Amino acid sequence: MKKLKLFVTTMLAMFVATVGVHAAACDGVAKEDADASIVSGSTEKYCSTVKDAVDTAVTGETVKLLKPYSFTEQNTTNRIEINNKNITFDFNGNKITATQLPSEFAAFVVKGTSEVTFVGKGGIENQKGSSALLVTGTAKVTIEGGEFIKSGNSTDGKSYSAVTVFGGAELTVEEKGESAVLIKGGILVSGAGPHLYFKNGTIDSDDDFAISGNGRDTTNSLIEISGGTLKSAKSAAIYHPQTGTLNITGGTITGAIGIVARQGDITVDGGTINAKGTGEPIRVGDAKKDGDYVLVPQGVAVIVDNSEEGAYNTDPAEVNIEKGEFNVPKGKEAVLDYENPGAKKIKVSGGTFNVDVEKEYLASNDLGQSESGKVGKLHKVEITKTENGKVEAYTNAAEGEEVVVKITADKGYQIDSVTITDKDGKTVKFLSADGGIRFTMPTSDVKVTVTFKKVETPVVTPETTETTEEENPKTGDNIFMYLSLGLASVAVASLSVKKLRKTN
Repeated sequence: MKKLKLFVTTMLAMFVATVGVHAAACDGVAKEDADASIVSGSTEKYCSTVKDAVDTAVTGETVKLLKPYSFTEQNTTNRIEINNKNITFDFNGNKITATQLPSEFAAFVVKGTSEVTFVGKGGIENQKGSSALLVTGTAKVTIEGGEFIKSGNSTDGKSYSAVTVFGGAELTVEEKGESAVLIKGGILVSGAGPHLYFKNGTIDSDDDFAISGNGRDTTNSLIEISGGTLKSAKSAAIYHPQTGTLNITGGTITGAIGIVARQGDITVDGGTINAKGTGEPIRVGDAKKDGDYVLVPQGVAVIVDNSEEGAYNTDPAEVNIEKGEFNVPKGKEAVLDYENPGAKKIKVSGGTFNVDVEKEYLASNDLGQSESGKVGKLHKVEITKTENGKVEAYTNAAEGEEVVVKITADKGYQIDSVTITDKDGKTVKFLSADGGIRFTMPTSDVKVTVTFKKVETPVVTPETTETTEEENPKTGDNIFMYLSLGLASVAVASLSVKKLRKTN
């Protein structure tokens, strides 16, 4: 019992001493001499170095970078590590740069049970090491702002991502406010059970993957993409060779190939996937067949590739496409079971495609592809014969699809009435659209009836001009004037007669 008390007392003393040292590192430091500060409510404490600020900060506080921070050592002495802390890290418009780290080292590490949120403009760049940011242990990191850049070539010739999520760690990317998020060089999920939630922001990876796993050492990963932008100019935007789950409900994913999957369960329930590659087949990952690397065709939105001998055939990938938009170059395939035709590892039950989807990939026999490219249960759109105008629409549509009807009246006519009914004669609601109407396709055929009527010519009424009394006296005034003139004439005549009579 005495030994236990002595151990506890010793450990407590060491903890207090450690805290005292860390606190002292930020005591009495003037703002002009500080590289970072600790913000707690309305108070701000200045620290000589970023490491001092990180080591001193406690739960709920914010470490704010006050100056650009750069280290050139070929070791990890001056890289930043956050261990078992729940804090916010504010770049505050500044950048952390590692110039000489060996390939296996990241510039910034969050580990243990830490919960860290990155905010503000600025970021982290690793010019020769593995990643700008490594999240490991059971740490949870949220990126709300900042740039995370893997630049230059690693010293061991291997390809690394800008951000790595390893083991049981969790990363959420959710751009907020004016502080944009840019991850230049991609995100790698690796180890057992990493979680990635990509909600908003941009991943830009020129000749590598925007998001990828490692089929040799990644298991039970969870990747959820609900928004944002993923780009890979020369490779697949998403490479999924590992066991685990990938769910896509939003966002725009663009690459030479959209997705290449070799293992795992993948569901696409929204978003846009663009494949823009038009060149020769390319190598994606390390899969081999007959001793050579497997090459897969460019310009395909989703590829399931189980062609490698051995490694990925034990748990081949399965893809379910339920919603979303898919765009590929003309002459290319939207989805492809590569070198495994008829395997039914890709099942399409919805979504809109700019090219025809092969029937073998449709999830059931009652599905088809409408004239607009949408996959679903198809129904007819019948236009009732009409006169004095033109009514145009696709002849079929999938359930739930928005249908646009273009209506044009002949010269001298206008729309009189519009009705849409289903197979049971029930009215289908519609809304106005540019040049016509739009409605949602119900679970049956529909009939569209439009009538036109002549444009009525309005009756023109002549305008009445009013004048003043001086210009046009009233009728009563005219009569009075005429009577006065008449009486005056009679009087003059009488006088003349009297004069004549008197003279004679």
